[in-house]
Amino acid sequence: MDRKYNIILICPSEYWSTIERTALRDGKILTSEGHQVFYYLLQDSHLDLKVKSYGMKAFYHQGRMSTSLLQWTRLRSIPTIIEQNEIEIVQCYDLHMLWPISFFLRKKSLVPLIFSHNVEIQKVYHNFWYRPLIARIDMTLLPNKEMIEGVVGSLRIPAHKIDFCGLGVGEERLYEEETNQPTSGHFLENFNEDWLLGCYVGAHEDNIEYLKPLFQALAVLREQRPNDRGVKLVLISDKAWDQHLLTTEIGNYLVDTGLDQDVLFESKTPVIKVQRWMDLWIGLRSFEAIEDYTVTSLLGGIPVVMTRSTASIELLRQYPKIAETYKRNDSRELRCKIMDLMSNFKDSQKALKMAYSDLVKQFGVTTYKEQLLHVYDKSVEKRSRFYRARNP
Repeated sequence: MDRKYNIILICPSEYWSTIERTALRDGKILTSEGHQVFYYLLQDSHLDLKVKSYGMKAFYHQGRMSTSLLQWTRLRSIPTIIEQNEIEIVQCYDLHMLWPISFFLRKKSLVPLIFSHNVEIQKVYHNFWYRPLIARIDMTLLPNKEMIEGVVGSLRIPAHKIDFCGLGVGEERLYEEETNQPTSGHFLENFNEDWLLGCYVGAHEDNIEYLKPLFQALAVLREQRPNDRGVKLVLISDKAWDQHLLTTEIGNYLVDTGLDQDVLFESKTPVIKVQRWMDLWIGLRSFEAIEDYTVTSLLGGIPVVMTRSTASIELLRQYPKIAETYKRNDSRELRCKIMDLMSNFKDSQKALKMAYSDLVKQFGVTTYKEQLLHVYDKSVEKRSRFYRARNP
């Protein structure tokens, strides 16, 4: 990729999930390659704070965030930003933002629109007025091939406009030795005789309900003591727990259920490093097709229990024994699947070692970077060749 582009990454989200972390990784990759990267964000969102920490430039949505048709006027600053900064590539990370962006780009024939997607689509977009907006997409990037059926079925995006690039995570363990090893003196050293179950709680989370099935499973596991070991749950966040929206509610719930001595809190150490202490990783969020921290856990040799989706089922089919899936909010099945992995722990670790090279190839940084840059070049070249041929 010799040519350098002006690129805007559009992700005005208040959340901090795999989608937002992907947008941040993309910006870091593109900046390291010499491209001029801009973001369109919500001011003071978690992604905005991360973008600022890396010295990248952001434009901000003004007013209340809404992508309904009647509110598109609130997004009118986007075409101006694209024009004034001579943007050559637009990348969008949110399905609902895709529609106004596609509309705004209808007269920008030389500017490709790239759509990064990692969510299970719950709606069919076959109505007549969606067709020209979907047709404006140059390429859709998916983390794995198992998502193609949902995207084609729900959006009717042609297969030749879909590419698979993984998630761009985890491969740093190949060249950063400290990532492989837990931090010396960490308080989790005191619990090396227990089963440690890790779970990520996003900085944006404000509802405890999705955590309750895990707490209920923990209550039973604590009494059963699998393999004659205690069980501790480690709630990991990248926001200090004394500032987290859920801290008080979680604390009260744990006291009421007698689990306050069985749940540990960690927010001072990067998630990927804390994962090295875990025996098992629990993925709770179902709206993501596949969570990036689930993949970093697998790359770190840690078996995973994750919510059942098309992507997770296929991942387990490709790599048997490395993980288990369960129905969202089903505490009984979650507990049983945790028990299954504990009972076959050595087999799972062996399977993970055997699958490591393939997982790195599928989800690692090198593959992701190569695919992302290739898609950019290909999309720009295609639009340039087609539209300049029509307007010599």
